Amino acid sequence: MTFYGTAKAVSTVRDKTIVKMESALAFWIKDCRKKNVPLDSNIIRQKARQIYQQLSTPTASQGDKEAAAKYPQAFMKIIQEKGYRPEQVFNMDGTGLFWKKMSSRTYLMKDEAKASGFKAQKDRVTLLMCGNAAGFILKPGLINKAANSRALKNKNKALLPVFWMHNPKAWITKVLTEYWFHQSFIPQVRQYLADLDINFKVLLIKDNASGYPLDLYSKGVQLEFLPPNTTSLLQPMDQGVIRAFKALYTGNSLQHLVDAMDRNSEFTLKDYWRKFTIATCLSVIDRSLKDMKKETLNACWTIRPIPHSDDLPVPTPPANKDLLPSSDEEMPLGEGSAKSVSTEGNVSVYSGASGNEPYWIT
Repeated sequence: MTFYGTAKAVSTVRDKTIVKMESALAFWIKDCRKKNVPLDSNIIRQKARQIYQQLSTPTASQGDKEAAAKYPQAFMKIIQEKGYRPEQVFNMDGTGLFWKKMSSRTYLMKDEAKASGFKAQKDRVTLLMCGNAAGFILKPGLINKAANSRALKNKNKALLPVFWMHNPKAWITKVLTEYWFHQSFIPQVRQYLADLDINFKVLLIKDNASGYPLDLYSKGVQLEFLPPNTTSLLQPMDQGVIRAFKALYTGNSLQHLVDAMDRNSEFTLKDYWRKFTIATCLSVIDRSLKDMKKETLNACWTIRPIPHSDDLPVPTPPANKDLLPSSDEEMPLGEGSAKSVSTEGNVSVYSGASGNEPYWIT
């Protein structure tokens, strides 16, 4: 709690873990009501304790951080032994995209939410993002619920800014991953390396999530899996690439809305969202990909030091002891080319052709 001198205003800083717990608890209660599950204060209190305990526990165990800290050495050994260039080293990861969802903090969203019959937009697709250590990003794979969308009628899917796939739930599966690997990844990378006059010798780094097959094979491609439970610490796509893309997508979506407002004096948000189709989404995706900076993509391949558990901040428990977790039971919360390697102490820099631009640091 902070007092601003003689001012009457008082600022109270809440524990972030408590805030997250309350949001997750509200979501859980809402889900129980939809399923007609009876609740009382004791059940809700117990659930609050379990959620708080989950959120207070670091996302990676000590073993995970130890594995993540050791992996860069193994990674650099592969690079040195096989002689991979940054242009030949790729990483792939999947992410969900709510392509028709506006930020809940915008004025228009709050205004429309008051209208009768309003329903939050939950249209979702899955994107397969893939890029290399030189800062090049491939055309992403997109998994939609429908095989053919009315908005894309008579459109040549080969000319879309994404590699189109479909699944009834828009989820990534082993079959779709294998299809993307052979029909999208291999042709794109082969053409990309041919344009640079580089041999087709590729290292593809990925995690071992359940939706990814473990037996992908193509001549000239080496598949390397990250250690279990280290994705959030090591995977380049998770170190800022996906986050930067989604931020650009949100910004370009709002810019598209503003442009529509300027063109139409009788603009209404409901009519706008009704006309915001998957074709519009693809145009925004294309614009967002073009806005991605090479420096951003390249920087995400920098492997940062993994903190020891003793260095992690410890959440402050709530003042109300009744909310402290007391159960260990887990509860779901719902939903240039390479030139040299130089070593200075414990830091290895994989340099580009100029010798002064690092591609990754371990």
